[in-house]
Amino acid sequence: MKKLLTLQGCSQYSDDVKEQYRPSACGPTTAYVIMNYLFGEQAVNKSINDFYDLLGGTKIGLFTWRFKRNMRRYLGPGWLVDSCTVEQAMAEIDAGRPVAVKFDKYFSLRFFTPALFA
Repeated sequence: MKKLLTLQGCSQYSDDVKEQYRPSACGPTTAYVIMNYLFGEQAVNKSINDFYDLLGGTKIGLFTWRFKRNMRRYLGPGWLVDSCTVEQAMAEIDAGRPVAVKFDKYFSLRFFTPALFA
């Protein structure tokens, strides 16, 4: 069953994002979109650039461990920010909650598997 959440998407290549951040701003953009979905743009009062700095973005991207740690700090103890399985992520979406999913080809060592070269 298809489940769509009504949220306002955004691109890491938006003119609102600092030019030097754009190539590596996918994680901060995801955090920005999810926070605005959960709390509203007025309540969050942060830009993608703010999330880039807050979460510790780098020129090569935002590491998963850093995203989780800094989102925990930002949200506080009442929120769960953690890794999960695909099935758990789908269950969260089915329950109407947004999920950040990372498909990391370069740092997962999966690009060495023959299936990806077929």
